[in-house]
Amino acid sequence: MAELSRQILVKTRAEEQQTRRLAAYAKAKAERDALGDELRSFYPEMAARLADVLDRIAANDARLKRLNTHELPRGSPQLLSAELVGRDLQGFVRGGVNVPSLIEEVTLPVFQFVSPYAWPLPRRNCLITS
Repeated sequence: MAELSRQILVKTRAEEQQTRRLAAYAKAKAERDALGDELRSFYPEMAARLADVLDRIAANDARLKRLNTHELPRGSPQLLSAELVGRDLQGFVRGGVNVPSLIEEVTLPVFQFVSPYAWPLPRRNCLITS
């Protein structure tokens, strides 16, 4: 009789444990699915928008570098990068600490894989031939 009671107890505990595991599994799966839906709903557009603005800032930085180095009007201060202006920074060092540049540090994987990254954008090799 005691052995039968012990077997029933073991079986009941195993069933209770399975019920708890199934509930935790269902909860984790529902959370995962909701997060996946949320990511799918905003990431592709957000990554494309951010890649676009970072690309335009990088192109503008190249123009500003040329202007600041060779074409600065007399008496005019050098122009800071749009990234610095947007982030209210005077440079990429603040309080003796390097501030990471979004242009240099951001990497955005594409959502639907066709190429690894949405940013930085692939650069075409330009060969100059005479």
